[in-house]
Amino acid sequence: MKHKNLFIFMVISLAISAGSVYGERQNSEAIIVLREAKEAGTTSAAVEAKLIDNIMEVKITARMYGTKPRIYNTLIVGSKLGRLSIESKEVLTQAPEEEAPYPTTGRKAFISFTPSGKTKKLEGTLTRELVKFKIPKDRVVLGKRYELWVQIESMQTGGLSQTFKFELKNFAELILK
Repeated sequence: MKHKNLFIFMVISLAISAGSVYGERQNSEAIIVLREAKEAGTTSAAVEAKLIDNIMEVKITARMYGTKPRIYNTLIVGSKLGRLSIESKEVLTQAPEEEAPYPTTGRKAFISFTPSGKTKKLEGTLTRELVKFKIPKDRVVLGKRYELWVQIESMQTGGLSQTFKFELKNFAELILK
């Protein structure tokens, strides 16, 4: 009988602590750092980055024609920060609802007559992941450039990966605020 009461007490205390952590997370504001997509040939990558305190959550959507993409690696690169690796990674299942189109840019040739950016819905086979970075505030420098690098490769053929580089504008100001 005592073991049953102890088990019930542990379950209730775990539920209360999980609820308080969830409530704290909802109270802190998430700042959208980046929402952009890039295309290169038949491969495209879309990112939506949110900053909560010193944790940056990045939802990555990769698409390829004719093959399933694999998100090979994700890094934050910048001065004094070096190449910051992810803390955690979670594969997201396909959501039944459609997501809003991303502002999309493609790789430019030397001479190009198309507009530099447009908003459109990405097409192809889909892979989604949610990655989290823990940003060390003492290694972020004001006025320096920071980028988010996403490397995507084909899950079937492997081999060469396609790297997409997204500029994190005002990243240092948002972190050090």
